[in-house]
Parts: sequence; C-alpha cells; structure tokens
Amino acid sequence: MILIPCLPAISRKIGKRNIALLGGLIGVGGQLLLTLCPDSAVWLIICSLLKGVGSVMIMGTIFAMVADTIEYGEWKTGERIEGVLYSTTSFGAKVGGGVGSAMVMGLLGQAGYDGLAAQQGAAAISMIKMLFLYFPIIPVLALMPVLLYFYKLDKIYPQVMKDLEEREGK
Repeated sequence: MILIPCLPAISRKIGKRNIALLGGLIGVGGQLLLTLCPDSAVWLIICSLLKGVGSVMIMGTIFAMVADTIEYGEWKTGERIEGVLYSTTSFGAKVGGGVGSAMVMGLLGQAGYDGLAAQQGAAAISMIKMLFLYFPIIPVLALMPVLLYFYKLDKIYPQVMKDLEEREGK
C-alpha cells in the first residue's frame, strides 16, 4: 500500500518496463532467499515482504502498460479498441489462472495429496514445498524478462502521445 502511490513518479524516471523488471528481480530475490531457510517463520515473513514489494512493482505497472498499448494501437491503426484490449487481457488472465491452478492441482494429485487426510504423505509434502519454494522462480526468471525485453513502448510513448494530440487537433 505504501509503494503503490510512488510508482507513477518512479515510472517517469525509469519507465514502466524497468519497474516491472526490477520488481521481478526483487521478487525472485525474496523467493531465492526463502529457499535458504524455509522452515523459519520469521524468515518466511521477511522473504514474503520482499516478494510483496516485487509483486507490487509488477502488478502496479503491468496494467498501466496494457493501457499504454491502447494509445499505441490508435497511433498505429487509427482505431481505438480499448474494450477489445481490456476484455482479451481479462480473458487471458482468467485462462492463465485456470490453467495454472489445474497444473498445480494435477501435480498435487500425482504426488498423492489428500485434502481429507489428517497428515499428508512424504511425496505430497515434497510437492507442496517444491511448488511453494521453487516453482514461482521459473516464470519470473525465465518468462517475464523475455517478454519485457520486447516491450519498447516506454521509449516511443512520448512521441505517440504527441502525434495523437496533433492528429486530434486537426
């Protein structure tokens, strides 16, 4: 809650893409640190705070980056399609969340997880630890930097807005 109001000022200085990348690095750092001492409650809280800061930086900029693509699309094509863009973004988030949840549930099922059991078996506990400690590192370290590498809109956005203002003025 403290960091969110600061993001616009930081964004003007370093750009949305760089905030998201920095947030990813902070989040991964917190996740990697968590693997050093996963059984400590205090350490879990400290690392979760780091991961939270990283998540705020990512989530606080990703949707603003989506909004920027509306102007970019209008600049490129002359058509403003924010309804289509937001609905496909929402649809993609829902599908991604569903597929991700199904994968996690499938892996837990394969490991013998039983939600009604008083105690889980060793394989289920190992899978829970793997999913909690290591699995979040994969998308942030492997996928997010690659996707953000191709996001170049921060650099041309001022020109896009200037051109749109001139176009609307005519």
